[in-house]
Amino acid sequence: MVGRYHMTNEVTNSKASQKWPSHRCLRTMKTSYTSVLTIVAFSMERYLAICHPLHSYTMSNLERAWKIIAFLWLLSLVSAVPFAVFTSVNYVNYPPDSDNPVLESAFCAMLDENIPVNWPIYEMSSFIFFIVPMLVILVFYVLMGLKIRSRTNQALGKRFSSTNSDSNRTWDSRTKAILRMLG
Repeated sequence: MVGRYHMTNEVTNSKASQKWPSHRCLRTMKTSYTSVLTIVAFSMERYLAICHPLHSYTMSNLERAWKIIAFLWLLSLVSAVPFAVFTSVNYVNYPPDSDNPVLESAFCAMLDENIPVNWPIYEMSSFIFFIVPMLVILVFYVLMGLKIRSRTNQALGKRFSSTNSDSNRTWDSRTKAILRMLG
């Protein structure tokens, strides 16, 4: 009974969990995926606000936000379906290597024996919902940092050529606010 547990390795004696383990797995995976995708969406919104403020301003509205949220939940639901399909109630055999399952040991999991051969479901999930979002967020933040740096360099050039200290203080407060938002 070799297996890798992925978000569903909770030991349970609940009749509902034993009857419908796939629902709990679907709910768990869908929520996890939506969390990751929401962080990517927030990072994209920050990127647009900092690097393309006018474009961001014209695109911002409540209807667009609802569409993005609905799309993220739908994508997460579709992506979590394979986990729900291959999750089942499993039991620990006692003594080991016997066919005597201990009923109190019921747990919901996706064991290797439940997954089709040569279908890298864990690897695909990790790549699509961890590696790719991490790289996308990294690119967004690097681009934001470069944009802030170029604005800072431009402002420093103006600061040395300008004698108006009020505009410098205003710019400094805006820079600090942006840096606080990124942190």
